[in-house]
Amino acid sequence: MQQIEQLGGWEAAVFERVANAETQAAIAQSYGISQVFLSRLIKKDAEWTRAFREAKKAAATHYAEEAMSSLRANDPDVRTARRLHSCRCGEAVTAVSR
Repeated sequence: MQQIEQLGGWEAAVFERVANAETQAAIAQSYGISQVFLSRLIKKDAEWTRAFREAKKAAATHYAEEAMSSLRANDPDVRTARRLHSCRCGEAVTAVSR
């Protein structure tokens, strides 16, 4: 875990990567640890758990905005785009809350 500290701590080394939609498995692999071990480390500290959830919400928001942008570019019917956006946001929120 020295690598994480050397890279600026958990905020820069882990949570920013999560917010940028990088998977927990990919992050763990880059440090030579398992996803399960990384998950356990995060869950051991309430602040890390909160930061991880916030990062996941940021990633979900990014996906939702990307979906809306794509829909606007390809669908002239704004009502359809809004309906699809609300469905996708609901899915993203459900995924984050698990």
